[in-house]
Amino acid sequence: LADLERRARDPAYAASHTATLDRAVAELLTHRRDVKRSAAGTVSMYRIKGGHLVRLLGASTPLGAIGARDVDRFISARIAEGAASTTISKELTTLRAALKLARRRGDYARDPAEVIPAFSAEYKPRRRFLSPTELEKLLAQLEPDRSARVAFIVATGARWGESDRAERGDVTRKTVALRGTKTAASART
Repeated sequence: LADLERRARDPAYAASHTATLDRAVAELLTHRRDVKRSAAGTVSMYRIKGGHLVRLLGASTPLGAIGARDVDRFISARIAEGAASTTISKELTTLRAALKLARRRGDYARDPAEVIPAFSAEYKPRRRFLSPTELEKLLAQLEPDRSARVAFIVATGARWGESDRAERGDVTRKTVALRGTKTAASART
């Protein structure tokens, strides 16, 4: 009875109990794609990470029901499944973004920081690279098309998507134009 009374007098509380996790993730994807105009790869990452959230927390779970214990159980379940800490960190980033957007829209009453813990991704960039001899051996093992792409990426520092968008006219005698879209500075020569 107290819950029904609170829902009747507090629209934000009521909304947080009718808004569901799967809807919040779907709205995040739409927002990132259409409003923030995030790169397709970024939207895809949110879709994949959101899928794990929905799978383990429940698609129809009301946002208002998601608390710190639920998030802690999610983290424990992902660790038990063998997910890397960097993956879990991205999944928590996705949840945080979905809850922040839902809060701004009046569908979630809590501060996401109360629910989502600080989580160390323990990320350390690799310091190793292929030697010229190793690169030659790798290229020799690949199909010609794949070998050419890998050589282009190694020579230019292009991302995979940039190699997809490359055209013959982008290569001159002394420069290569990369058609980057991931960040403002990624389109470069």
